[in-house]
Amino acid sequence: MELSASNTLIFCFMDIHNASSLKQKLNDLGLMDGDTVYLSGYNPFGLDPKQAIQAILNAIGEHGTICFPDFHYQAREKLPLLKTLLDIAGAVSSGHPLFAIAAVGRKAAEITGRHSLRDPFSTGTPVAKIVSVDAKIICFKRDPAIDLFITHAETILRLPYCQRYTTTTIAEPSGQESIQIKAPACTNNSWAIADELGIENPEAEGLMLISAKKLMCSTLELLRRNPAALLCNKPNCGICAESRALLDAIRDWIRESQHSPIILDDEKRTIAFLGDRDAPIRGRVFKRKVISLEELTQEGMRNVESHKN
Repeated sequence: MELSASNTLIFCFMDIHNASSLKQKLNDLGLMDGDTVYLSGYNPFGLDPKQAIQAILNAIGEHGTICFPDFHYQAREKLPLLKTLLDIAGAVSSGHPLFAIAAVGRKAAEITGRHSLRDPFSTGTPVAKIVSVDAKIICFKRDPAIDLFITHAETILRLPYCQRYTTTTIAEPSGQESIQIKAPACTNNSWAIADELGIENPEAEGLMLISAKKLMCSTLELLRRNPAALLCNKPNCGICAESRALLDAIRDWIRESQHSPIILDDEKRTIAFLGDRDAPIRGRVFKRKVISLEELTQEGMRNVESHKN
């Protein structure tokens, strides 16, 4: 079944009593034999984790695949559904030190195969592969299952506020090695995508089955129109405050200097602008200006403070 824009999201009441009734609900939503699904690890089904997993496996059959986060040991202990999935024979993990994705089923090895450690949300990573096979995301109200795909869209668009890194240590044959890994932006406001997906009430009780490709396309369209659309407004969220300030500073700089940003250097965390004068390119002359993202963020934060005063 190809999920279209009109039937990507279907709700059903949470009247699930056993594995058989959950399987039936998932089939009613459109889950079919051979499907790939992604779930966050939370268990809203009201069933024992083993029953819930068996229901999903029964719904997708022996040719289906279940994908799920395997971020760290503590999460497994807090979310019994994840631990149950990892205990299934044949379950494999991508092995990323911070943002691993695990899977069980026919496409498990393909989805979790070798990928970038530095940028776990870019092309060629498990999340990109989950989108490419158009997995169906099983989620419920305000479920963090969609967060991974929001971050993937932000990364694909190379939004300036995504250029944040965290340092971790990995074991190599030659010994311990410290590497920088691109960290996700704030995901507190991920469900602001609900309108784009046609969800009238994301707080409604019930299950949802969302096409990963539809979610990705809708997120890309929204962020192209408004890069700040999915930033939260929580007063204590410094990440979103700085991200919004950075976007405002870039917009102001473009307006005042009439330069256009065309190059973002992930390694150096700089943004380059091209404007008139200097080196000729394709018959025109340009002037290049390179500014660090930190400098732009600080400038934006100063502007915010000045407006408050």
